[in-house]
Amino acid sequence: HSGVHLHKCNDALIKHVYAHENGFAGIHVSGTTVWDTIKYDNHNLYIGYCVAENNPGDPSVLNNHSGNGILASSVKGGTIEYCEAFNNGWDMLWTENGPVGIWIWDCTDFIIQHCISHHNRTNPVAADGGGFDLDGGVSNSLIQYCISHNNEGAGFGLYEFGAAKPWENNTIRYNISQDDGIINGGSLGIWKSENQGILRNCRIYNNTFYNSLKEGSSIWLYDNYPGVYFHNNIFVYNGALISEGKSPKDEVFLGNLYWNLEENITFLGYGTLGEWATATGKEQYDDEFIGLFQDPMLKQAGSITVTDPAMINQESMSGYIPLPGSPLVERGLNLKTLLNLDVGERDLLGTAIPSKNNYDIGAIELD
Repeated sequence: HSGVHLHKCNDALIKHVYAHENGFAGIHVSGTTVWDTIKYDNHNLYIGYCVAENNPGDPSVLNNHSGNGILASSVKGGTIEYCEAFNNGWDMLWTENGPVGIWIWDCTDFIIQHCISHHNRTNPVAADGGGFDLDGGVSNSLIQYCISHNNEGAGFGLYEFGAAKPWENNTIRYNISQDDGIINGGSLGIWKSENQGILRNCRIYNNTFYNSLKEGSSIWLYDNYPGVYFHNNIFVYNGALISEGKSPKDEVFLGNLYWNLEENITFLGYGTLGEWATATGKEQYDDEFIGLFQDPMLKQAGSITVTDPAMINQESMSGYIPLPGSPLVERGLNLKTLLNLDVGERDLLGTAIPSKNNYDIGAIELD
């Protein structure tokens, strides 16, 4: 049911594969450790320069998802890079959990980078159908320098179904989501199965989340989760920041910019972002309000059409470069000094950061 399927492998290398018209997945790496709290069956995995296109799903499978692009599980030490996943998942009849373009579960020490996942689908009444996903039991892993656009599910999913290993210590940085969540999920989805598993500790910083869909939200937050931090992100949305009326409690928001495309200044049940900050203590540092509710002044947000990861460059991403005078410029927090975070050395386009005296907000700095 998969174009490439590896099971229990060490030092596997998958490069330049074009996987299409498969049922379960284009590329699938699997193991047997879902209920093991320590072990992994695959080690040192590399998947690069691959395309997973039009893997529609298997309509005869009625007990689980199908129609994934690239999927890996039970891996200790892995990389997926310079891959594209699109138009997957459109023929899945299962109505519960769904497929995703590029995702992992039950993995640790894994990097997904320089990938594009777009126009992926799911059953109209099922979940998922998103761009990228760190799912049950993932730890110490990273999604960076990736683009998700026009997916039916969340651009970036952080999900825990109840695996034996905890979902913890993961990072999402220098990514863009554009008009994701056509059916569910918004730009970013965070969910854990009730009374099962652990989801905690994630740093989400310097991303650009743009959603111009009708009632399009930035975040789908199923519940509240400890140790989830949002810093230096751009949240541009057309409905509410957080869908379905949820309000963050344990999550930390500090140093982000927010903007409603209809210029509706009400914010999560409060009159303004400032009122919300005063009431909740969020977007405040040393008793100073530092969140921004302003037009980010991007050149032409919403204009991404790029599909080839090799073409992520100044020209193809020009719509998301800040204009001179943008409130994003040099307004980002220095997370190195503030939180002792290793924030890397470059933004989405490879620009050395900070390119000026201080960091910018969002995935792309004004060079």
